[in-house]
Amino acid sequence: MAFYGNNLSGKLVIPDKLKTISNEAFYDNQLSSITISSDSQLESIGSLAFYDNDLTGDLVFPSTLNLIGSSAFAINNIKNVHLTAGGTSVNDYAFADNNITNIQIDNTGGIELGWGIFDAQQAETDVPYSMQIPLKKIQPTITINNDDGQTTTVDKFDIKNTSGATYDNSIFTDFAPNSKFSYFLMPTTNSSDTMLVNIVDQLGYTLAQTINVGDVDATPPPGTGGGNGNNGNGESGTDNSNSGNQNPSQELPTTPDNSSTTPISQPEAEVTVKPVSKRIPAYVYNKRTIRLHRNANLTSPVKTYRQTARRHAKTFKIIGTAKSTNGALRYRVKGGYITASKKHVANLYYQSHTTRIRVIADKGINQYKDAKLAKRAGHVKRGKVLRVKKLAKVGNVTRYQLTNGNYITGNKTMVMWR
Repeated sequence: MAFYGNNLSGKLVIPDKLKTISNEAFYDNQLSSITISSDSQLESIGSLAFYDNDLTGDLVFPSTLNLIGSSAFAINNIKNVHLTAGGTSVNDYAFADNNITNIQIDNTGGIELGWGIFDAQQAETDVPYSMQIPLKKIQPTITINNDDGQTTTVDKFDIKNTSGATYDNSIFTDFAPNSKFSYFLMPTTNSSDTMLVNIVDQLGYTLAQTINVGDVDATPPPGTGGGNGNNGNGESGTDNSNSGNQNPSQELPTTPDNSSTTPISQPEAEVTVKPVSKRIPAYVYNKRTIRLHRNANLTSPVKTYRQTARRHAKTFKIIGTAKSTNGALRYRVKGGYITASKKHVANLYYQSHTTRIRVIADKGINQYKDAKLAKRAGHVKRGKVLRVKKLAKVGNVTRYQLTNGNYITGNKTMVMWR
C-alpha cells in the first residue's frame, strides 16, 4: 500500500532490478501507463496493485514474472495484453473491467490461470458506414500459442443483447449512418483440445462493445476508438430510512455514474414483489459489475453498473424482494431488479463493532454530536483513522460512536474498517 490513493498521475517506469510490486501498491491513483523493459527482473505483481487507475494502451510482461495477483489491473482502460512467461500464475479477475480487445498468450503449459481474468471488458469502436458490417471486422483478437509452437486464434463468439442493429449469420445490418449499435460478446470453442477449452473458459472474456457508425460520405476514421462508452445517466442512492433528522448528503454521497444503458424491448415478467423483511438489508452497494433489469429473471437489462472502488460504488435502496422462475432471490429497487448474490452486492451499512475505522469518502465525512446526525461537530478528511467506541443502530442504518463521544456514519462507501 506504499502509494495507495495518492493521486499519482502520468507514466510509471518500473526499474529493471525491481522484483516485487506489493499488494495495493498503486491502488486508486491516476497512472496513465506502465513501462516494463525486456530486461526487467520483475517476479511478482500483488493483488490490486494497479486497481482503479487510468492505464491505457498495451501491457507486455517479462519472462521473469511468476505472479499477477487478483484484480491487479482491474478497472483501467488497457487495450492490449501480452502474457508470455514460464511458470506464471495469473489470479482471478487480474484484468477485469478494461477496454481489452487484443489478447496474446504464449507458452500455455507454463501459465496457470485463475477465473474471470478478462471479465467485463467495455470498448467503443469507430467504423465507416457500410450497409453490412461483418463481425470479423470489429471482433476482438484472442491468440493462444502453445508450447509446440502451434498458434490458435479464437474466432467463435456468442453474440447477445444486440441493440440498434440486426445481427444474423455473423453480419450486422439495419443501422443508419451516424448511429450507434451495441452488443455483448463471449468467446466459445468446440475444439477437441481440452487445454484450449479450459483456457478460453478461465479467461472469462466478456465484451460489451459500442460501434460508432460513420457518415455515408465520411472519410473512414483511422484506427479504433478506446472509450468505455458508459456515461449514461445513473441515479445516486438516497437514504430515506426512519432515522430521524439527518443530513442526506453526509449519509449517501452522490454516486459517480459507472453505468451504461441498454435499450429495452423485452416486457417485464410477472412476479410477486414482497415487502422487505428484517433479514434483508435496507440498502446495498455493488461489489462487482451488475446489471439492473426490468424483470426478476434478469433477462431484460436496463443499465450496467461497473465494479469500481468501493467509495464510488452504486448504492440501491431495497423496496422489495422477488424470486426468479428458478427460485433465485432478487432485490426490487428503483427502476427494476438486481441480483441478491452476496458475491455481487453487500449491505451498505456495517452491522458489527470494530475499534478503528478509516475515512475513504473523497470529500471526507462529518462528525455529529448525536446518532441522528443532526448536530454537526466537525469534519474529518479522507484517510484519517478514527477510534471507535461502539456501533449504534438508528432505524434501518448504523452509526459508529467514536471514543470522543461523537457519531459518524456506518456507510461502507464512506468509511472502512482499519
